[in-house]
Amino acid sequence: MSEGGERARQPWAALVLGAVLLLGGALLSVFLLRGWFPHDEGSLGQSAVRVLQGEVPHRDFDEIYTGLLSYIHAGVFAVFGIGTVPLRLPLFVAAMGWLAATYRILLRFAPPVGAGLAALAVFVWSVPNYPASLPSWYILFFATFAALSLMRWHEGGDRRFIALAGALAGIALLFKLSGIFVLLGGGLALLVAEQAPGGLAASAPDSDGSRGGAAAVDSATAPRAARGNYEWALALVLVFVVVALGAVAGRVGDRELFRIAFPTSLVALAILARTWTPPFAPAHERWRALIQRLTPFTVGAVVPLGFFLLFYLVVGGAGQMLGGVFVTPFRRIASASLSPPPPVTILLAVPLAALLWLPSRRGAMRFVAPALAALWFGAIVVLSGTGGQWYRAGWYAAWGLLFILSVDTARMVLATATAGTTARVTTPNATHGAALRSAITLCCLAVGLALVEYPFAAPIYTLYALPLTLVAAVAATRVIGRAGTAVQLIGALFFLAFGLVRIVPGSVGSLGRAFARSPDVAQLELPRGGLRIDAREAEVYDALIPFVVERAAGRPIWAGPDSPEVYFLSGLPNHTRTFFDFLDAPATTARPLVERLEALGAAVVVIKLTSQFSKPIPPETFAELRAAYPHERDFRGFVVLWR
Repeated sequence: MSEGGERARQPWAALVLGAVLLLGGALLSVFLLRGWFPHDEGSLGQSAVRVLQGEVPHRDFDEIYTGLLSYIHAGVFAVFGIGTVPLRLPLFVAAMGWLAATYRILLRFAPPVGAGLAALAVFVWSVPNYPASLPSWYILFFATFAALSLMRWHEGGDRRFIALAGALAGIALLFKLSGIFVLLGGGLALLVAEQAPGGLAASAPDSDGSRGGAAAVDSATAPRAARGNYEWALALVLVFVVVALGAVAGRVGDRELFRIAFPTSLVALAILARTWTPPFAPAHERWRALIQRLTPFTVGAVVPLGFFLLFYLVVGGAGQMLGGVFVTPFRRIASASLSPPPPVTILLAVPLAALLWLPSRRGAMRFVAPALAALWFGAIVVLSGTGGQWYRAGWYAAWGLLFILSVDTARMVLATATAGTTARVTTPNATHGAALRSAITLCCLAVGLALVEYPFAAPIYTLYALPLTLVAAVAATRVIGRAGTAVQLIGALFFLAFGLVRIVPGSVGSLGRAFARSPDVAQLELPRGGLRIDAREAEVYDALIPFVVERAAGRPIWAGPDSPEVYFLSGLPNHTRTFFDFLDAPATTARPLVERLEALGAAVVVIKLTSQFSKPIPPETFAELRAAYPHERDFRGFVVLWR
């Protein structure tokens, strides 16, 4: 049994888990109904309502994600009723399961109290900041579950856990196309496992009872062959790099290349360098080992994806589903894209990198490093509430953690090339090979998951990937073992404190720039409302929606651009296929808008004056609409026309 497994069996480990779930659940309960982006709640809710009414995503309407989440939300609506509050219930349940899994992972690298502290630090950088039930959160959850499953394989050698990890990655893809990055990260982790001398998951047991530990990395007993037998590994790494870079094709500048391509390329290059380091095994043995690992992972992923495709073959619309999942998302790049911060921003993460990389276990550094860490991080926490510069120092330290992690991942991958790896890369709490293998697995999945920031690198998208990066950073720091325990503790306390006082209480709109408290001061008083949102927005929608319902009097309406929340909150049907106007197929928008509304029989037109993605309605079209719909009333940000 691994040391993490032994800790998990300690009675007080279960008590710490209970405390972590209690504190995390309490924190999420406080913020569960806080804030919204109207188009997010509208598209999620409207998709679920249409499924509940018997429509099939992609076939009957243009689902903006893969589709599984719409069925989950429809099931929740069937049990708890339709509204914005029930929409967030499945996220709460899933977040609690994810928090438990995060703790179980961290328990493999730290004692229960330390693992619990780190788990809470990770949690405050996640769902409580924006608890809308969006698919990106579920991709984070399933990436973490897949990592835990692969770690179980490392510890026991049971390939069923590889298949389970593949199935979890496949399910992630059913939430959103970004789930493919979980498959990429898992594939990288398995490729690294095969790279170690004799295979990191060889059948020989460790002294700790796990399989594939120190005995598996003994270069003295590993078979040798010519270096040229490793050409296949070069091909695999190049395929991965091409796929990763292909994911960012279309809108790629220096910022995208630095943020997205650099970490994955660094890890891929480390794998390539590892293949050219002796001892060398015969090519047929390496191919066999790789196939033994990738086959269950691939089969596991294919099973949920196959059932999903079979469903569409039965109900019809398989072609529309494939187009909606693999083609339509790239249409968003032109209208819904945002570049990451400039590369120079990484300089704000240098102090964190120095504290993690400089040896601080012996000599004067045992005292100097913790003192410097406490002063620096303490100043950030205290002063970040008064000035944007100090806030950005804290935010970009977290943002830059991905680059620190990619360097650590490359170091650990290359370390597997040496004999006596476990003597060179160790942790005070887990001195066996399973710790190294698990840390590399976590890092590969974290680096892969970070690709979700493309093409819309808004700060909230950083939070969809950062939690797994934090977990992997804890693992890498403990395994590499250069930073002293005191520095590690101060780092964990910094992320916990900064998250609690500057990230969670802050406004989502101000993330990454400066601390500004969330403006949640009023509840959305509508039959399908209940969220606490900005008072000005609540006032607008509380007046707009009843007015639209009254004027429609059961007749069709049209709302746009990008106004799915009007349909959802009003309960009035959307007679078009789309929720966001910029995703309309060119053939759909060929006719003038007035003609399309006449064909729909729309009696009321709700025009949003500003939208985040689609272009506003042109003045000439606005004039045509006013001529066709002579009655008009203005709301803040909306104009309602009717006849």
